[in-house]
Amino acid sequence: MFIAMNRFQIRKGFEAAFEKRWRERQSFLHEFQGFLRFYLLRQTSGSVSTAGQESEESVEFISHSQWLDRASFEEWMGSEKSTRTHNSSEPPPREMFVGPPQFRGYEAVLETLPGERADARSIAMDLKVEKLFVKESPEQIKIRDNNMKAQLPAINVGAFEGRILEILLRSIGAKRGVEIGTLGGYSTSWLARALPS
Repeated sequence: MFIAMNRFQIRKGFEAAFEKRWRERQSFLHEFQGFLRFYLLRQTSGSVSTAGQESEESVEFISHSQWLDRASFEEWMGSEKSTRTHNSSEPPPREMFVGPPQFRGYEAVLETLPGERADARSIAMDLKVEKLFVKESPEQIKIRDNNMKAQLPAINVGAFEGRILEILLRSIGAKRGVEIGTLGGYSTSWLARALPS
């Protein structure tokens, strides 16, 4: 697995505009072969000063994209789709940034956590299978986004487990379902997909 990370220092007041740009950009990544997962990380507290500049109020963001391998990432960067993605919206105002972005690329050395499968490619392959096997509906994506905005605890099933739940229910011809303890309704949406209208 290859991980590409860009670090940005964004002036206070520009955070929402910066996040909006990345929400628009990251949607294009899902269409590209070899792409696995994207995160936009935001520092939770404090201000960071850049070398050689006076300290000023800023928020650190890191774009973190995971790829099957370095070749997949480099193919993406050299593609016409990447160029279109980076030029898809108005250029950001210069005053948004404190200093230039900093890029780092990493090859994954360890990809597993205690208790997970031990083969070195397991997480990358799991993500690839999930991408091909799981198709969330627009309503399910909205439920997931609403749960995050409401800061509900991250204990709901993932899309992969939800899809398996749907397949199991379809395979037994289930006509009704009961969920004991609904958090934000995400697993319920997979249960509902399996049942007759």
